Amino acid sequence: MQHTRLAGITIPTNVSDEVRVALTRAIDESFLSGFRLVALICAALALASALSAWLLVEGKEPERAASAAKEPQPATHENVVET
Repeated sequence: MQHTRLAGITIPTNVSDEVRVALTRAIDESFLSGFRLVALICAALALASALSAWLLVEGKEPERAASAAKEPQPATHENVVET
């Protein structure tokens, strides 16, 4: 069950040194290329998220500020007119 060990795969002891070096290099390169692919996908998703936020949120008033402007202000001694 070495498929869960990723780059820590154990190479069989009955292979020659030349094959061992080649296998080690292939394992390391495949792990690194997979890591780079995942990093690129994450960067692309972050960029797409930032772009969509910029397009969707630009120029809109926050919900709280818009609703607070429509609500009547409570009466205080400063805004009450005495007659």
